[in-house]
Parts: sequence; C-alpha cells; structure tokens
Amino acid sequence: MSENNKINVRILRFNPQKDKNPCFKNYEIKYDPKREKLSVLNVLDYIYENIDSSIAYYSSCRVGKCGGCSIRINSKVKLTCTTLVKGDLILEPIYNSNIIRDLIVER
Repeated sequence: MSENNKINVRILRFNPQKDKNPCFKNYEIKYDPKREKLSVLNVLDYIYENIDSSIAYYSSCRVGKCGGCSIRINSKVKLTCTTLVKGDLILEPIYNSNIIRDLIVER
C-alpha cells in the first residue's frame, strides 16, 4: 500500500485502431482499507466515472458467476468483481487472446 491511503493502479491500455503497441497508464486512487472494501471492478468503475472515461473493460453479473470480467490482476488471472483490493494493482488483459480494446479481449 502506498502512502497517504492511496493506491497506484497500472492498466495496460491498447486500442488497435489507434495504437501501434500496448502501453501502461498509471492512475492514483484514494483508498483507506480500514474504512472500505473495494473490488477491482469498483476501482475500474471509479477510474471510468471520475478520471478517464475512455478506459474499456467488461462487467456483467458482478457476483462471480459469468467469468466475463476475467483479467490478469498482479499477474494472476482473476475476476474483477470478486477480487478485493489489497494494495497497488497491475491490470492486464488475459493471456493468449486478441485484445479488442484495453482489458476487453475476444472470447
């Protein structure tokens, strides 16, 4: 966890219609783990609604049933809707899939 109750979120961004190669973009979010519990999906929603509305990610059931929100979270494939934030994050699309945009891949 970084200082001052903030977490750093690194997201692999890529839009094949505009970008030659994927690159990471950094976001900083206020977060106090003693007062709140956030899922990775909550973090993505916060970034989309308050910082960068161009970010693309998938969510559907929000309860861990459909598996559509699977991404790599700190190098491990997990569901964004059920994975709780415990510190800084590195978010990438799942392996061996064509990236449609950012964290969305062909299924």
